[in-house]
Amino acid sequence: MPRRRGPRRGRRRLPPLHHESAERRVFPADLATLYRCRWEVETLFRELKTQYELDEFDTSDPDVVKILLYAALLSLLVSRELLDLVTEQADDEIVFPPERWAATFRSHA
Repeated sequence: MPRRRGPRRGRRRLPPLHHESAERRVFPADLATLYRCRWEVETLFRELKTQYELDEFDTSDPDVVKILLYAALLSLLVSRELLDLVTEQADDEIVFPPERWAATFRSHA
């Protein structure tokens, strides 16, 4: 019996998307767009947790947590905008992966 292949190590398989209403059909292209958007959200949260250390806070004060969250989101926004500007100005053969860029930006910001 052939072995069932699962997702790659460290990756989770996304659950299937279902629409509750039988009146509306969901087309494959729409599903692909939804999965692409979902993947962007997951990578965004992974970056926030790894680069901006939002998975652990050294405080239980809700106001401090909000400040740290807003600071991380603003840093991420500035980092992404700078990445877009650098990518526009760079030669075509130069590639800046977003996670590497985030680590570099955070270490110098």
